[in-house]
Amino acid sequence: FPQPKYAFWGKPSGMVVYTGRLKKKNGKIGFILLVNNVVKGAAGGSIQNAEAFVSKYGLV
Repeated sequence: FPQPKYAFWGKPSGMVVYTGRLKKKNGKIGFILLVNNVVKGAAGGSIQNAEAFVSKYGLV
């Protein structure tokens, strides 16, 4: 479970990811991520997601 005292662990500080509810069903793995992106913020995270999508699918 997320713990506020560890919210600023990681590199860079404030970019912690918690992983939980790991499960395997029908040969697929599922999990839940809880991300603390205090440093980046929602807008920065959205831009990073868009860049990853473009890179993965070769849209540029």
